[in-house]
Amino acid sequence: MRNSEIANQLNSQNLDTVLPSTYKTVGGRVFPDARSQDGLADLRDIVDSYRATHAVAYGNVVPSSGVTYSIQPPNNNVTDLIAPDLNEVIHLNGLSFNNESGTDPVAITLQLRGLTGNETLITTQINIGPNSHVSWHDLFGGNIPDLTLSAGQSLQVNITAGESEKTTITASAVKSCL
Repeated sequence: MRNSEIANQLNSQNLDTVLPSTYKTVGGRVFPDARSQDGLADLRDIVDSYRATHAVAYGNVVPSSGVTYSIQPPNNNVTDLIAPDLNEVIHLNGLSFNNESGTDPVAITLQLRGLTGNETLITTQINIGPNSHVSWHDLFGGNIPDLTLSAGQSLQVNITAGESEKTTITASAVKSCL
């Protein structure tokens, strides 16, 4: 990069720490005149670096990003199973429910919450018998939903009946660049 105001600000940063909001007021507007050529060249270098790093994987699964979420939520308490962080996109590819109670069935409410946290986008009630392990495939057959979550959304569970301390809910997912 050249010796410009933008280049000076980027000396101690990398692409992970560069946010558009950080630079939106620096130096005011950029006009394509002789004085702004160094700044424009620096911005072009930043965009080219970003493209080289991220455009290749855009919309695809990030290699080695498989993750498992597992919880034992308390009774009648809505709990996040998956809540993506900022700039994180998660594709859910498996879900299972394990009830180790020998006598009591368990009722679980599964819901997808929206950006405000107050709006329920999808909700379903699942009943699992005593000493049962039920997978997503068991519940939906071959019609396994394609569920993608991003920051501001969450997949929540609530055990409404049964023994929560003997119930485990597990999700399998991969992260992607989106």
